[in-house]
Amino acid sequence: MLLTIHSPSAHAGCTTGGSTCLPGSGYTLDDTWDCGPISTASCYYFATTTPSFATSTSWGRGSATYSGAGTVFVCVTGGVYFVACGNNLARGCFLASCDDQDSVNLLLDVENFTGTHTVIGHGLA
Repeated sequence: MLLTIHSPSAHAGCTTGGSTCLPGSGYTLDDTWDCGPISTASCYYFATTTPSFATSTSWGRGSATYSGAGTVFVCVTGGVYFVACGNNLARGCFLASCDDQDSVNLLLDVENFTGTHTVIGHGLA
C-alpha cells in the first residue's frame, strides 16, 4: 500500500537536470558532501561509496554539481523515488513541489559518467 501512495508523488516529482527543481519548504536538514574523485562509483550521503555505510533519511530534494573544467554528465538519485541527470548540474525532488517529505527514508547519491571527477552532493530533508 505504501508503494501505491508514494509512487504518484515520485513520478510527479521534479526530476529534470538544470535550473528547475528549486528548493521548496519545510526542510530541517541541509547538507553537502563529496567522496573525492570518483569514476563509476556512486557517492552516497554521508561521503561514502559503500551503500551499507550510507545514511538514509527522508530526503525531499537532491542535487549533483560539478564545477571543474569542461563538461561532466552528473546524476542525483533518491532511491527508487527520483533520478535527475544533466551536464555539470542535476536537481531532483521527491514531490513535484520540491517541499519536504517525511514519509519515506531513502538513500541519496550522486555520480558522474565522464571520467574521474569530484561531484558535490547536496540534499535537503
